[in-house]
Amino acid sequence: MLISLLAAPPAAAQPFVHDVGSSWSVRQAEGLCLLEQGVRDFGVIRFVGAPRAPLRLELLGHREVFADGAVGLYRVAPPWHPAHPATAELGTTEQRAGSAVLIADPLATRVLMALYEGYETRVEHAAWYGGDAAIRIGNEHLRGQYEAFARCLEDVTARGWSMYERTRIEYPSDKTELSEADRTRLRQVAEYVLADPAVTRVFVDGHTDDVGPDYANLALSKRRAEQVAAFLESSGVPAKRLVVRYHGSKYPVAAGDTDADRAENRRTTVRLERDWGGGDVASR
Repeated sequence: MLISLLAAPPAAAQPFVHDVGSSWSVRQAEGLCLLEQGVRDFGVIRFVGAPRAPLRLELLGHREVFADGAVGLYRVAPPWHPAHPATAELGTTEQRAGSAVLIADPLATRVLMALYEGYETRVEHAAWYGGDAAIRIGNEHLRGQYEAFARCLEDVTARGWSMYERTRIEYPSDKTELSEADRTRLRQVAEYVLADPAVTRVFVDGHTDDVGPDYANLALSKRRAEQVAAFLESSGVPAKRLVVRYHGSKYPVAAGDTDADRAENRRTTVRLERDWGGGDVASR
């Protein structure tokens, strides 16, 4: 058994074990490299990597398991390991009841290295219904898939986080319409957001050049930002992840007053934010 979920209700003498019917596998999805294991009656446990981005471990259950609080992760030597029965704490991560368990670096890398070295990892915390619960992550058949995972991250053709973190839409003077190329790009951004649960917010910022009065430029930048946000939402991005802002001509990227400078300043930017970093600043 590679991974099993053990949940011990308060009055139960024996934990209930969910059997696992599949092995670790590696795949690419919209610039992400996924090392994952399907867990029957629970969901998916997976490591998520992208070029030049921190590693992430995700426990994506179909149902709630843990209560609020600090979830502990432990390295456990199985019976066949020379260090058996040694156990060591790898770290903790904060959990909110009703949500997936998301473990960022450096703890995610510690877990992966422990598995690679032949240890199991045990994820423990109080269950939301009372008592304790644990998810055990085993290492059987992981090593070969780890090598494939590493190759995926090194693949120069993999579309990484850097390709979708920022998008820029440009406009002719006084226009708000999206070109077909813009729509194609925004669909790709939406697909990436839907494929990567680490993306927590999508900032959409509208801008104009300095031609015309400030109030008109502010209104124009608002229409631009709202149209881009509406297209992203129609492509599947949840409205609650969208943060729409508009700035008129307040934040130019080109300081001159030539036609080329003004064309550079007419834009809407889309910036993705992951919960392990990124500040709330206007995209320029």
